[in-house]
Amino acid sequence: MKEKFYPDVTVKNDLFRQLLDGDDICAVYDALYGKEFSASASSQNILGFLAVGPKHAGELSQLDEDELVKAVLSRIDEAFDGAGTKNYINHLVQNWANEPYIHGAYSFPCSSKVTQSLRETVGGRILFAGEHTSTDYKSMVTGAAIEGRRAAVEAISSSL
Repeated sequence: MKEKFYPDVTVKNDLFRQLLDGDDICAVYDALYGKEFSASASSQNILGFLAVGPKHAGELSQLDEDELVKAVLSRIDEAFDGAGTKNYINHLVQNWANEPYIHGAYSFPCSSKVTQSLRETVGGRILFAGEHTSTDYKSMVTGAAIEGRRAAVEAISSSL
């Protein structure tokens, strides 16, 4: 984006309301927020757009890339008085619904008791690992990497 016209995070339907009434989440966020970069990189404005659920993600996932960019810009324009299109420079699309082993899945926060049960070995032979089994980095790639290592060490040390 040419200019940063957006706050660090904007959620169309807050998470609590989404949990109660089933609305989807549509969020816009500063993709560089809280990250340390060189002076030239920190002057960049990278706007992230996230859609979760059948209403937002379901509709958008059916569009080709050009249509998707137009639809997302339209939603950003609606939220920020046309500033999205006015400041648009380039885009990168990661449509999780089109990934062959993911198909749009996402993680959801749960209790530590559920997380712990997901980490347990099944039948002494099957281990689960991923961001969903992380106690400290849920919903993050870091959590997936740490949990993958944990499961590998457990598999080797227990001779599954």
